[in-house]
This record gives sequence, structure tokens and C-alpha cells, in this order.
Amino acid sequence: MDLIKKAFVEAYIEERSPASSFLGNMFPINSERNVLGSESFEFDVRRSTVKVSTPTADRQVHMNKISKFSTKEMTPPTYGEGFALNVSKLKYREIGQNAYQTPAGRAEVGARYAGQIASQMRENFGDLDAKMVRAAELQACQILQECKLDLYSTEGNFALDFQRNSDLYGNAAVSWASASSDKLQDLENLARKINRLAKVKPDIVIMGAEAWKEFQADTAVQALLDNRRMEFGGISPEMRDQAVYCGNIWAGAYELQIWLYDDHYEDPETEADKSYIEPKNVVVMASKAARERQSRFLPYMTPPDPRVSQYVPARVTSLENNIDFFTNIYPTQDNKSIVGEIESSMLLYPKAVDAHGRITAIYT
Repeated sequence: MDLIKKAFVEAYIEERSPASSFLGNMFPINSERNVLGSESFEFDVRRSTVKVSTPTADRQVHMNKISKFSTKEMTPPTYGEGFALNVSKLKYREIGQNAYQTPAGRAEVGARYAGQIASQMRENFGDLDAKMVRAAELQACQILQECKLDLYSTEGNFALDFQRNSDLYGNAAVSWASASSDKLQDLENLARKINRLAKVKPDIVIMGAEAWKEFQADTAVQALLDNRRMEFGGISPEMRDQAVYCGNIWAGAYELQIWLYDDHYEDPETEADKSYIEPKNVVVMASKAARERQSRFLPYMTPPDPRVSQYVPARVTSLENNIDFFTNIYPTQDNKSIVGEIESSMLLYPKAVDAHGRITAIYT
């Protein structure tokens, strides 16, 4: 990558103000192997047992089925967003430029135009990148709450079922309304099921706004948090990426981080304002369970137009920031505008499908 394009990527990552990715960051691009060169990919959904080895006579060996697994082949959904940049607007002065100074020559004019093009491209790409981040966040919230995807598209919804275990997603809502409701026991019960099925200890609880309100108002929870003799829990709100870390609490044998997540998005189908975590939902999950994000290579018929591609790289990838998208930049036929497009083909998925579950609470 030449210096101009490298500088563009570094400035872009430094300046970008992405949308909230609290849930999406739980599905990272772990390595270069998560960036595909093929149309689809396969992965194994694995479910283990907790059977115990027993003594044998005369050195006989018990033959075992090591695991129960199924192989899934998937093609990540593709997202594409674009904009048109009117070249005429590049003649206007930007902040810091002398309005009365005439450029010394064509070289200075070219340098000024190059800087303005790169600056406006970064700004516009940042707006479109935020939409991509929200798309990943929507995938994550559907996986954690339903263990399946149903993504709206005008060309037909993208649907994918990860074959959830119904024991982790109660078909009936749990009542948290009465004084006799035991919210900590509900958390412990779900945490125990996850531990038994996924063989990993849950340590995170993510609550919707209404669920958190009822949880913290519960007298049994308050009594536990107010205990002065032993450290059973604590409430200490702290904001992290639009989510509020509210502290830790013990539910039986499980120490759980409590998070309140009340960020929202505009539903692409109805345009209604919706919460990523449904207000009455409670998600219990294991942070150490395997979750990944797969990104796919997107080919183009011809190389990028050299008249404009000198300013922006054809692909922007940062594993640290979970960024991987392609750029397509070209002048319009009348040569008066530059069209900028970004495309990303990404799929979030849980390799350990039993490592999270959901409670839906009701209060009436």
C-alpha cells in the first residue's frame, strides 16, 4: 500500500466515530483466516457431553463418540452503500485555507484537490461505515436473543437458523411482577443450563431497560447488594460503548457481570425505533465461548479507476477494529461527480451455540 493510501486508512481509523458495537464486538474477526477468498464457508456446530470414564477389565478400551456436531455451509450476506461527491464543491475553501491566496500552480491545485477529495471521502465513508456497524450489531442482537437471523432485505430476507437448544430460550415469559418472584434464581437456573450444555461457565448478563429496572428494585436483590459482612455483589454504574456496566452479582455458583444495554436503531423495514436488546429481555452468556465474524472477498470486473483510486485503497481492513470493507470509486460519465461505494459481506455466528440463552420477563 502506497503512502497516500496508508495515510488515508490511518486517518480514517483515527477519525471514525462508529455506531455502538457493544454486542457486535463479541463476534470479532479473529485472524486473517476469517477474511475469505471464497463465496461460502463451513464451520462445525459442536455439542459435547460430560460423561465420565469408568474402569475396564483386561485393558479393554471403551469406544466413544467424541462429540455431537453438524457442519453448516454459509454465504455471508452482502451490504452496499454509496454516495455522490460533487466535484464543484471542492473549489470552496476549507477550514485553515487562505481565501485570498491563489494557488501557485497546477501542482498546488492538484495537492489541494487531492486533500479535499481524501478528506470528504473519509467523512462520507464514516457515515456509511456506521450503517455497516449497526448491521453487525443487529446480527449480534438477533443471535444472542433468538440464536437465528432474520435480516430484512427488499430482495427477500436473509434467514439463518443456528439450531438453538429450546431449553435456553423459554417459550413462556417468566413473571418478575410478584413479590414471590425469585429473579436471582431465574438467572442461576439459566446459567446452570448453559454450563451443563456448553461446558463453559456463564459470566455476563445483559438486560433490557425494563428488566434492569425491575431487577434492581427487587427487595431480595437489594438485600444481597446491601449485605455488609460478605461481598455477594455490588452496583457501580460505568458507561462502556453505549452499554452501562452495573457491577457484579452472585447467583448461586455463578459470578455475573450485569450490563444494561438500551441503545437503539431504526428498523430498516418499518422505520420504527427499536432497542437492540428488547426492554423485557435478559441475556445470559459466557464471554469465553467461541463467537466469530466471517468476512468475504468481493470481486470487481475491472481494477479501480486510476483517476480517483490513488486517494483511497480498494479494501480497508483492521482486525483490531473489526473493519473489513471494499471501496469502489469512479467518476460519473459527465465527469462532474465522484461516486463512492463501500461493500461488506459479513456474517456473525456462534461456534458454541449453547453458550448463551434468554429470559423474557413480564411484570403484570
